Amino acid sequence: MSGRTSPTVAERAPLRALIRRVASATDSQVLRILATVETAADRREADALLSPLRPRLNVLRPPRKLRLRRLLFYPLDPLIVAPKAWRPGMPAIPRSALGPIATIIADTIPETIAAVEARIEGQSSADKDLLRIAGGMLWPAASRVLDCEEPPPGWRDTGMAVSHYRSLAPVIATLLRQAPTIEALCQTSLPVLLPPPQETVQAMMRSVAADHAPALAWLFGILMMRLPDAGVLFSAGRPDPTERIVPLAREAAAELLLLRMNIDGPESWIQGGDLIEAAAVLRRLTNLLIELDRTGRAERRALCRSQRQRLDQAAQVRFEASLRRDFLDVLRRSPLPDATVLEDAAYSLRIFQSEARELGGKSRYDAGLAAAAASLACADWPSDTGRAAMVRLTEILLGTEAALAQARM
Repeated sequence: MSGRTSPTVAERAPLRALIRRVASATDSQVLRILATVETAADRREADALLSPLRPRLNVLRPPRKLRLRRLLFYPLDPLIVAPKAWRPGMPAIPRSALGPIATIIADTIPETIAAVEARIEGQSSADKDLLRIAGGMLWPAASRVLDCEEPPPGWRDTGMAVSHYRSLAPVIATLLRQAPTIEALCQTSLPVLLPPPQETVQAMMRSVAADHAPALAWLFGILMMRLPDAGVLFSAGRPDPTERIVPLAREAAAELLLLRMNIDGPESWIQGGDLIEAAAVLRRLTNLLIELDRTGRAERRALCRSQRQRLDQAAQVRFEASLRRDFLDVLRRSPLPDATVLEDAAYSLRIFQSEARELGGKSRYDAGLAAAAASLACADWPSDTGRAAMVRLTEILLGTEAALAQARM
């Protein structure tokens, strides 16, 4: 025990003021805050400081220092909510439950824990291969610990009943058994912004239904939040042994997602991360809203359409800000950075534009890319490589025909 006492009201006041400021932080400020918080000795204050950023962090999943608890629950991040937001039966996990569960797992499988900690020492969640390897060592072993019906020591401090543990533990155990497959699906789908094979999703649904059918709603919640195109979730399971269970599980996950989107605002979900990540979030949310509109009741359809309008407006703001900051402002530098910097920015803008224009504002996005291409002539290009760089950037921004026209000039 550290002997540390709880802070007084006077001591908490500066922290509360800082938390309010963090809530309105810009993307670059969020990254600096994360870097600082990762080194904090007092995890209670660190968690409190990050509390207003949780919705953005859960969706955008920026690289974080790999700690044992973070790796353990990494596949379940989209389901973790504040204790005051959690209700029994909700396909979500209250954050207060994580500490006791992580402690009992660490105490029960110490050899596995030691091997995992040695593997992740000094690493971050940006290393996706490491996530899969270390997670593959940890998640299945951890799932077996939760097969016990008795709650871990310290469960009473969570404010939840023993019955809540007995309903949550088998769900978490089932999802941890599927975690290697979940990570493989999400990591292979995100870079190409494509859905996973339907047969793979159906196989995972059958496995979860056979293991612990109530966990299907939680599985849907994870995949809805992480896959770049969740349309496969609305067709999987027909015909299938899980056919009668799947619609109910999908409905529960959809209701929670819409609730969170309505509270957080879809604009907050595409504010952070790089533009490729924001494009993936944009595609996922757009497809989800279309599917939920198509399959929902009248009140849900109205909510979906309202959220699509908000998302459309937010996407235009994000595109124009990135166009200015990451491309046009860079073009004005002298000397210019390496051409790959501008190529990466142009590629990101094109990817985001292709997703965002499905919501509306097509002419606005097209005009933005055209303006970016026109501005290339004003840059201070090196005499030996400038021509080739301009043609290449024009091709990325506007396509092959525009690039050929640029080459002939």
